[in-house]
Amino acid sequence: ELQEIVSTQKAKAQLHENTQEFFEFLVTLLNDTNYRVNVTTLQILRELLLSKPQPKGSVECLIPGLMEKLGDNKVKIRQLTLSALKLINKILDPIVVLNKVKNYLSSPKWHIREETLNFTIIIFIENSKVHAFFNRVPYIDLLSSIVPLLRDEKAKVAQVAFEACVTIGNLSGFNEVLHLSLIHICRCRRYAVCRSRWSPYH
Repeated sequence: ELQEIVSTQKAKAQLHENTQEFFEFLVTLLNDTNYRVNVTTLQILRELLLSKPQPKGSVECLIPGLMEKLGDNKVKIRQLTLSALKLINKILDPIVVLNKVKNYLSSPKWHIREETLNFTIIIFIENSKVHAFFNRVPYIDLLSSIVPLLRDEKAKVAQVAFEACVTIGNLSGFNEVLHLSLIHICRCRRYAVCRSRWSPYH
């Protein structure tokens, strides 16, 4: 019912005046253990993010709650969450988003580490033609968080970490990213598994 209400133009206009309060309310709903409540909440967020421009400060407050939701065990929940984050990346300065999400690369939840890497890749790809973006990327801080994940205990995370390094290296022209990745891969016990992925770059 709430989803139907907020989908009307009148409701969207009224919510625009109290966006931050409503966004904060939706974030609390994401803590609900009910699957359907989570799905509906994320769909409402998507509706609102796709509507008229939202105050950037209000949108930014959504990031922590959504990043935590990337640790959900349900695939659909993680997909909807990532979809909302992609919309946020288009609304906010991508460097602001990148600086906020990179802290989740050290999360104790492996799903969050994996999806944060996926989101990082998306941020770079979606800004691949924006030269100013690459000039402002905090490479040292970002890579210091990504490179250790090449030896993550979860093979999925290690694989996506390498893909992130390759993507950043290729799009930014920062070839040392690839070199550094290869050094860590060679030291990794999963060297044989990753070999097929890095062989074209050595």
